Amino acid sequence: MPDITNPFFSELARTTAAAAETRGYHLILCVTNGDATQTAEYLSAMHAMYSPFGVVAPSARVDFEALGRYAVRDRVVVIDRVEDDPTVPTVTVDSGEGVALAFEHLLDLGHQSIAYAPGIIGTYTAQDRSDAYHRIASAHGVVPTVLEAPAGRELGPGIVDQWLDESPRPSAVIASNDVIAFALISELGSRGFSVPADVSVVGFDGLELGAHFNPRLTSVRQPIAEMGRIAIELGEKLITGGEIDHVVLRPSLLLRSSTQEISQ
Repeated sequence: MPDITNPFFSELARTTAAAAETRGYHLILCVTNGDATQTAEYLSAMHAMYSPFGVVAPSARVDFEALGRYAVRDRVVVIDRVEDDPTVPTVTVDSGEGVALAFEHLLDLGHQSIAYAPGIIGTYTAQDRSDAYHRIASAHGVVPTVLEAPAGRELGPGIVDQWLDESPRPSAVIASNDVIAFALISELGSRGFSVPADVSVVGFDGLELGAHFNPRLTSVRQPIAEMGRIAIELGEKLITGGEIDHVVLRPSLLLRSSTQEISQ
């Protein structure tokens, strides 16, 4: 995994470890910090230890060349990233459906100016969610507005500056993940704006932390525990029978208090 300080990856690590233990495996957690050299060293160690299989949750795209170089390509499962290679099992969540759930929720509340705050550029999921936002906005006649922090700027301040520059300001923002939503809400609060009174915010992850945030975060829920469990099952099926599956899970919407009906 790239970063366990990110609550999504820490929840994923915890639930995957629990799923592995129930099936008689011990999970060794390798944190790469998104570094290719560190990733290669962990893959080499996995090969040397004769690990039965591994679960890869990359920060960006999967380095299949490195998997092949260290002879572990035929015994890994990729989680939360989809690639064009059909020979590696994958488990992910339908990002397009998740963005649609968030967008339709905001439309039902009367919002017509709905912006989008993207995540890490270059990942499959970030691109998939961004594409879905533009597609859904166009289908509903909403002018797409992307609030992206300029290079070198902190996430929250950069997004809020973009929001302030819009005329009129979007009445709602869909964040591509919960961490971005947290940063956005915190920065808005520091500048005297209220969520959801001034702007509604929807996250994407459904992290446990969102239930304790102020305001409690409305979010598209990814079934993180199920992702971990299925990843272990796919790895076991791969090494016992060579079976390769690609599982796409459905998201759901957690309705909390960071969104409200737009005032007329």
